[in-house]
Amino acid sequence: PAALLGGAGGPPASRAAPGGAHGAPSSGVVLGAPQTEDDRRRRRRPRAEAAAAAPSAPTFQTRDEAIEALATQVKERVARVRKHGGFDEASAWAKLDARFGKTELSCVAHTVRQLGRYYGRHDRRVELTTQWRKDIAKWEKLVHSLAAWTLKMAVPVDERVIFLSDVIVYMHACWRAKPAKRGRPKENHRSRRSSR
Repeated sequence: PAALLGGAGGPPASRAAPGGAHGAPSSGVVLGAPQTEDDRRRRRRPRAEAAAAAPSAPTFQTRDEAIEALATQVKERVARVRKHGGFDEASAWAKLDARFGKTELSCVAHTVRQLGRYYGRHDRRVELTTQWRKDIAKWEKLVHSLAAWTLKMAVPVDERVIFLSDVIVYMHACWRAKPAKRGRPKENHRSRRSSR
């Protein structure tokens, strides 16, 4: 429409050349830096308002406070997973791999998978749901221990809760499988004869 093109089909005044059509000074506003201090204030205001509205990362006085806060959020997230669907190894790994499988945490994620599949089926595994101390289960103790290491890893601050929650959910899923029964290894008859 002509109104969007600056009148009768011509360029808008803000895009007009500084010299005008005949080289004379133009009365239009030239694109570029603001002309007055009021213009500068108006342009800075949206950025300042957006920065004020953006959530800031929580700050803690001590490392123990940061560990406790992270562990608490992770335990709450894991409790919601248990309530709304439980733990399934395939889906738990799919989420962990989709979120972190192509990031700098890829090696960590795949290592977690191997450890979970091995120890989760081991006949001498630790049962995560049993009590470690009076008020804390062994899986909760694991959360606190991993939270301390997560703070040292290259995990973005806003992804720490998700990363550690996915790891713990996957460990729970691996522990759902019954441990394999491993019989006592048979003694080699040749070694028995040689010992005699």
